[in-house]
Amino acid sequence: MLQQILRERNCLSDSGLSDEEENPDSEMAKMLLDKRRRLREKVKRLKTNEAGESELTMHDLISIFAEAAHMAPEYVYKNYDVYQFNNQFNRLKIMEDYQVNIKALLAGAKSEDIDLKHWLSPIY
Repeated sequence: MLQQILRERNCLSDSGLSDEEENPDSEMAKMLLDKRRRLREKVKRLKTNEAGESELTMHDLISIFAEAAHMAPEYVYKNYDVYQFNNQFNRLKIMEDYQVNIKALLAGAKSEDIDLKHWLSPIY
C-alpha cells in the first residue's frame, strides 16, 4: 500500500488507465464512461509526436538524469520526489545549455546568436 502511494505521488503509476470492462447502469454513467474514453484517446494522441513516436516518459527522464548525474536510477527513484526531480532535471538542462553555449562561443559563434544564461540563475 505504501509503495502504491509513493508511486502515485511521484507520477510513476499507471493506475486508472487500464481498460476495465464497461457496463454502465444508467444513461448518465454511459455518458461519463464515453467522455472518459474520448479524453483518454486525446491524451494518447497528445503523447505521441507527429512521427508517431512516443514522447519521453518519466522513466526516460529519470534514466537521463541518473546517467548525467552519475547516479543509479534506483537512487533517484528512492530519494527524489517528483518536485525535487523536476528541479534537479531543469538545473541539469540549464548547466548543459550553458556548457554548450560556452563551447560555441569558444569555437567562434556570434555572441548575439547565443542566449548565454549562467547555470546559477533561477529556474523558470
